[in-house]
Amino acid sequence: MNTTDTAVIENPYKTPDARVADAEERLSPTLFYVVAPRKFLLLMIGTFGLYSIYWFYENWALLNRKHKAYWPVARGIFSIFFAHSLFAEVDRVIRGSDPPRKFSWSPSTLATIYVVSSLISNICDRLSMKDIGSPVTDLLPLAMLVPTVLVLYRAQHAINFAEGDPDGARNRTLTAANIFWLVLGAVWWLLILVGTYITLFDPDIQ
Repeated sequence: MNTTDTAVIENPYKTPDARVADAEERLSPTLFYVVAPRKFLLLMIGTFGLYSIYWFYENWALLNRKHKAYWPVARGIFSIFFAHSLFAEVDRVIRGSDPPRKFSWSPSTLATIYVVSSLISNICDRLSMKDIGSPVTDLLPLAMLVPTVLVLYRAQHAINFAEGDPDGARNRTLTAANIFWLVLGAVWWLLILVGTYITLFDPDIQ
């Protein structure tokens, strides 16, 4: 009888603590929506920021599996009212991990920047549709895309860190749905650029 067999016989009821802990960690529910940073940037810029609606929805949907207290659809559409609470939840998970971890970011400040940028963009869109303040109101939504993307990009890094997947390896491949929305986004970007060119350089066409 070899040494391994002897060890098994001597400890027939020993609980494999390490293996059980590893299994529990693998089976623990995902709390936030992991996305590879490059994929996130591509989808955010490619869809002119509309990806953020789905992004907020997915994060709240995953949190709702645990807390059963949220309406993910509403929180995705009206994200400006819930950005602070989502970022705070991410930060709480990071700080509450065992052992405690640190991630360099300012969730409250970033959420505020996101809210202000979104409000400016939405207000300018409404004014632009009424031909008020052109060309400023035509261009500001495009400019506000920059801080919006940067803020959510940083939040995505925090989320990936909280989920123990800094590189977003579990979600780095573009799906068929992603490509479909990127194609629509490319058409939308073309219309925006043509409209901006007309507004700035050839207003007589309007």
